[in-house]
Amino acid sequence: MGIILFDDQFRNNLLPLSFTRPVSEFRVGILTISDKWKRYLNSEISYLTEGYLQEKYPLIIDAENLLINSAICPDKGLLDAIAGIREGEALFYDQLLVAVQLNEAAVKEFNINKLSSYRRIEYLNSVTRIAYPENIFSLN
Repeated sequence: MGIILFDDQFRNNLLPLSFTRPVSEFRVGILTISDKWKRYLNSEISYLTEGYLQEKYPLIIDAENLLINSAICPDKGLLDAIAGIREGEALFYDQLLVAVQLNEAAVKEFNINKLSSYRRIEYLNSVTRIAYPENIFSLN
């Protein structure tokens, strides 16, 4: 299964830092968010970000894919919830898309602004999310 970290519609809140890299490449503590996901999932990851960043941060699509919001840091409870979602299901924290499992064709059509076609699953615990530049330091 391919693991894809996607930048959501709130990426602009992190400008100018997000001009040069996907949000998951921000360092929070000693590791980047993507490094944290790699360690938790024991898997390589790819990126769904702005077109001009895709050459340096490529998107690799498999037959089955798990898309995870790149601004969210992993923890054990979140991993357990993500492990429970199936193809076409999406994990939400309030109105924020946390993760969605999609096949190859659905990844190519993925649009962060059109989420109504996914079966919604609510995540009731809190998440650690980098929403503004100051979060990089306050959540460190």
